[in-house]
Amino acid sequence: MSGRRVLVVDDDPGILAGLDLLLKAEGLTTRGFTAWQAAAEAALAECDLALLDVYIGNQNGHDVLKRILALDPLLPVIMVSGQASPEEALRAVQAGAFDFVEKPFAPERLLLTAHNALRWRELNVTLLNTAVPVRASAAMRAVCAQAARMARSGAPVLVGGESGVGKDLVAGLVHVLSARSERPFVKLNCGAIARDLADSELFGHARGAFTGADREYAGRIAAAAGGTLFLDEVGELPAAVQVKLLRFLENGEIQRVGETSPRRVDVRVIAASNVDLAAAAAAGQFRQDLYFRLAVLQLAVPPLRERPADILPLVRHCLAQVAARDGRHLSQLEADAECALEAYAYPGNVRELKNLVERLACLGLATIDATAVAAALGTDPVPSAAVARPLANLLSRTLPLAEAKLELERAYLAAQFELHDRSVKATALALGLLPNNLSRRMKQLGIG
Repeated sequence: MSGRRVLVVDDDPGILAGLDLLLKAEGLTTRGFTAWQAAAEAALAECDLALLDVYIGNQNGHDVLKRILALDPLLPVIMVSGQASPEEALRAVQAGAFDFVEKPFAPERLLLTAHNALRWRELNVTLLNTAVPVRASAAMRAVCAQAARMARSGAPVLVGGESGVGKDLVAGLVHVLSARSERPFVKLNCGAIARDLADSELFGHARGAFTGADREYAGRIAAAAGGTLFLDEVGELPAAVQVKLLRFLENGEIQRVGETSPRRVDVRVIAASNVDLAAAAAAGQFRQDLYFRLAVLQLAVPPLRERPADILPLVRHCLAQVAARDGRHLSQLEADAECALEAYAYPGNVRELKNLVERLACLGLATIDATAVAAALGTDPVPSAAVARPLANLLSRTLPLAEAKLELERAYLAAQFELHDRSVKATALALGLLPNNLSRRMKQLGIG
């Protein structure tokens, strides 16, 4: 446990001092507070575990617990109280506490609970890193935090987002962080199965139920028993199958094609769609009652263009994966290649980015430059990093208008100069300027 940091919130200074001594003896660093305040909330970001009294003066520890888990869903919180009851302990654990310890507590009991909590934290962070290895952007970190909170519930989740954004990764994250993580995670792309086979694929069929059914088939729901069923593109399900899915969500029972008796199955359902299911339901294109059943909890995964901070980490991650898979040397990115990759809009999102990386890796280059990126994309090369980055940086700064105009002119002329193979004559012709005038202005702006 050495080196870990523990936040302790208790209105008794004596308890704080005692816990500080006990935990320090185990190599832990503590931050103690007699009330939940701004300083405690700030310290939370640096902690691996929280010890929280149920009654903190006039503050309610359960309210503080909710606040802590909203800020960091993967932080284990041990609730402590000298006025405990079985009902109190159950309420705390149901609200998301890792465990409940009564005062006065035996040091060995508290240390064992703390040790288990820290191991739980380490395991879940590892699972998060495996499920969603790239989340450099604030937007994706927020999505992962939401997924972690939803993992504590057993309610259905509806994941929205454009095609290729990684809805399946987020669904997988909800599963691995849930109490069902040791049970199956079964996927079904509803848009990839024949409409007349959707019922059988989802709910199963008896032997002889239809022509070609020479053996019984349990179906995807039964295969996910005790675990999670992920229905991608759920809006593609036929209307009749939507009715059966609704019935299953309502009573937990399925009926195989060709059978008359229902079967009970315990499965959590996570659905996803790249269309607005609420709008589809309102337009009569999807069952509204099923929509409400699926959308108890909702997650929206933003497109890649709205989280540019993820682009280069994703590219490097994918390059490393391809290199390891194919036994290749890991290609490095030139600065102008980074600019080109960041400038592209990725209408196909992460799926398109992965395909792009595959094409780049096939080139077998030790270093990848903007020309290689343009060839892989089938586009014209973008300006070099020396040009593109100042232009991008200008838009994120506040400057006097005259200074901004000067910088914009410098960046624009430099970009055009690069795009026209550093030919003053070709650049001047494209811009409708005299070559001599352009050359003079470029010298004034330090372009050359």
